[in-house]
Amino acid sequence: MEGCKASRDPKERGIMLRAAADIVAHIQRVKDVETDTYSEDVTTFSVKATYLEIYQETLTDLLCEPGGQADLKIRIDPDSLSGHELYVQGLTEHEVSDIDDYVQVIILTRVMNTRQLEKPI
Repeated sequence: MEGCKASRDPKERGIMLRAAADIVAHIQRVKDVETDTYSEDVTTFSVKATYLEIYQETLTDLLCEPGGQADLKIRIDPDSLSGHELYVQGLTEHEVSDIDDYVQVIILTRVMNTRQLEKPI
């Protein structure tokens, strides 16, 4: 899903970084249109990255520090317009604004997973 490595090279990106690149490109297109049209209405974006593993009905936050795993719960967002939007309570979030931020999140995930594997049993 990440590709052969967390790469800034578009040819080596996996599905996660390709999707992230599309999000970043879309945000930039919206900003460019607003700039070109001299729009007084400015759209603001807030993008947060999380990394969740679901394995055998167990939720694991892949971005948290070893030993810091919260009791993750899937919840229905009471503020959602449809009333059916889900979120994971207690999941670590990282603000991201460009593709380098996404790459750093993936690298962080690998570091956290390595630390989890190295802890004594």
